[in-house]
Amino acid sequence: TGDLIPHDIHNTTRESNLQTIMESVQMVVDNFPGIPVFPALGNHEASPVNVFPQPYIDNEFDIHWLYNKIAELWANWLPEEVAKSVAYSAYYTTLIKPGLRVISVNSNYCYGYNWWILYDDVDPGQILDWMANELQAAEDAGEKVYLIGHIAPGHQDCALTYSHQYNRITLRYEP
Repeated sequence: TGDLIPHDIHNTTRESNLQTIMESVQMVVDNFPGIPVFPALGNHEASPVNVFPQPYIDNEFDIHWLYNKIAELWANWLPEEVAKSVAYSAYYTTLIKPGLRVISVNSNYCYGYNWWILYDDVDPGQILDWMANELQAAEDAGEKVYLIGHIAPGHQDCALTYSHQYNRITLRYEP
């Protein structure tokens, strides 16, 4: 569930992070052929570390350099139809087997050290709205769901507003 990048956080670049991510994915592909993998993005994958601007930011701070690459790399494990949501904001859902689904949430939008949440903390990336819709669809289909992410909602590292909304959603769909 993320943090493939070494934790020497002041010694990273976009290029070095992408290289590490590519090498890590290739190691998993090579050493675990045919094994299902359901990735999530960690806060150290960005460069600078923890910097996850909202997906509508379209300037020199744009994070799509990372999202586009992971969409390409995660295609090793995930179906083609999730590439668009991964490239948009690093989230996806996929059916593992009939009746069981995984929802991978880009929880870096709640991380307290992601200063972009000061700019807009109302569901950055529309992750929570999307998650609620996916959980409703899963409930309607009679599916069980694994929710995965990197930053744990409810933990002190996750913004209170995000944690509260995330918890409201998960409590509603707990069964």
